[in-house]
Amino acid sequence: MKGVFERGFTLYSLRQFERAIADADRIIAAGEKGEAFSAYQLRCLALAKLGRFDEALGSCSKQLRRDPWPGALVDRGRVYLLAGQYDNALADFDAALKKDERDYWAILGRGEALLGNRDYTAALQEFDRANNVAWGASGDPWPIAISKRGLANEALGRQAAAIADFQEALRRSPDLDEAKDGLKRLGASPTAPPEPRSAPQKPWWRFW
Repeated sequence: MKGVFERGFTLYSLRQFERAIADADRIIAAGEKGEAFSAYQLRCLALAKLGRFDEALGSCSKQLRRDPWPGALVDRGRVYLLAGQYDNALADFDAALKKDERDYWAILGRGEALLGNRDYTAALQEFDRANNVAWGASGDPWPIAISKRGLANEALGRQAAAIADFQEALRRSPDLDEAKDGLKRLGASPTAPPEPRSAPQKPWWRFW
């Protein structure tokens, strides 16, 4: 089963989603022999990529009943995002953060759900928080969160701030299409700002 599971995730990374689902189904059909592997999670992720959101959510929920770890909550939250069910997404991201308040993917997801609900100021705060937490954990800013912050600034009409965010995101991750598209919409150059922003100060009570 381990080989099938690893192959399934390899197929998923290669965007061969139907074949990844087939491997997940093989593991599930094996019963007890396959219970040690997160086959429902693999199935959920692959189905979501195919736009089959109801099936994906069902698989994510089955995975959560087996193992309610934060990553599985974030995965289901992201499927809710894709399906446009922003309140359900927020509930999953909040549940993940109750288990691990430093889960920056859950914080990022909260921001995306708030953005979808047009709560742009709150979304901006969450994207900034996601960047700060990831930065504190890795020592580097998080281009994805910076680009999302650009989206929130754009939605708030803060064009200069949005351009600066998209440029900074691209400077750190040159292939980030979302930031490229944002600069095109705003008629701005992809040239990055000359200096990165200062690293966030870690509160004394946080240990990373």
